Parts: sequence; structure tokens; C-alpha cells
Amino acid sequence: DYVSNMPRNNRSFFYPSISAGFILTELDALKNNIVNHAKLRVSYAEVGQAGDFLENYYSTPTYGGGFYTLTPIMYPMKGTTAYTPYYTIFDPKLKPQNTRSYEVGADVNFLDNLITFSYTYSRQNVKDQIFEVPLASSTGASKLLTNGGKIHTNTHEFTLGFNPIRTKNINWDFAKRKCMLSQNSTYISNHPILQCFHFFGRKPGYLCDVSIRDAFRLHAFRNFALFLCDAFFQSGS
Repeated sequence: DYVSNMPRNNRSFFYPSISAGFILTELDALKNNIVNHAKLRVSYAEVGQAGDFLENYYSTPTYGGGFYTLTPIMYPMKGTTAYTPYYTIFDPKLKPQNTRSYEVGADVNFLDNLITFSYTYSRQNVKDQIFEVPLASSTGASKLLTNGGKIHTNTHEFTLGFNPIRTKNINWDFAKRKCMLSQNSTYISNHPILQCFHFFGRKPGYLCDVSIRDAFRLHAFRNFALFLCDAFFQSGS
């Protein structure tokens, strides 16, 4: 896929999918009267998700309360409307979010489908998550749109069914399903802003009270940002 709302070097992404299945009971050697159906299945898929990237720009500010709105800032000459940096800063290296899904499972039916059993294991790996990181007002903006990290999710699903009544006019069956899910974060971006929060065990929401609006774009400023965060949090601010 190719999108226009991402940085120029990250506008294309590829997300294939494939699935396969094999019915074991189609083999003559495995045909019997107890297990009348047995199937193995496997699949793989990728899903791409683009963000909403814009080149950083200036906008007309507005100020207001519950029932009023004030006029924008005016320059002293000829009433020219002033502009301020947009409250959201967009990471110029923003990449599409990617989700990779793996799934394996089996379906087994017993005694002419009197009892059915199904098991599915799936795993989802999500990387380059796109989200907004709150910034302190001293940076000149309130949010940073960037890639934050990756998580993985494991799911186990069991289904046991029973079909005790099967007549010409009545078919009664029921099933019990059990699902277990676990989710873990395995990585945090090396972005200096996010490393600052991660290093000090802080949730994104507070940033060092310094003007480093452009510093976080450069990897060379990473240690500098950590140093400032250390001084800020140690001072009890």
C-alpha cells in the first residue's frame, strides 16, 4: 500500500497474508469410527496502519472559556493576525504501525460429530505503535505524534461442543468456550523523550521544563535530554 499522509520516505508498506489447512482424516491410514474429522490449520497475516502526518506549521491561535471566545493575538501594526506553532509536533521519521499475526489450531470431531473439540493459539506482534505523547508547555507544543514501541499478545482458545440430539426435526447442541489472553510490552522507543519517561519510571505527561523543541528530533540529543530529566525530577519539580 502507498499513502500520502506519511513522511516521504515512509509512505509505502507491505502486508501479506497466507493460510493453509490439512484434513488428517482424509488419509486412508487415519480413517476410523472414533475420530471422524481431524484438521490442522495455520495462518499468517500482516496489517499496516498509517498515521496522520503533517509538516510542522503555524496556525491562528484562539482563546476561550465556557461561553466566550477572545480574538486572536494581533500585532501592533495594522491589526495583522499573529500565528503560533501548531500545538502538535509531528515526528519527521514517523513510520507506519505494523501488526503481525500468527495462528495455529486444530479441530477434532468424535463419534460422528457427537463431540467436537477446537483449539487455537494466536500471537499478535505490534511494532512502531503510533500515539501522541503529552509535552510540557515550555516546549512550545502540547503533543508529539511519534512511534512509541511494541507489544505482543498471546491468546489460547478452547471450544468443547456436544450434540446429543440429532433427529429429522430436532437438532440440539451446545458448546463451552474458554479463552486466555496475555499482553506484554517488550520495547520502548529510543526516542529521547520516551526514554526520559521510561528511564525514570514516569508516565508520559511531564517533560523537563526546558525548550528542546527541536532537540528530540536528533538522536545526538538523547543523553542531553536524559540529563535534563534527571535534574528536573531530582529537584522535585
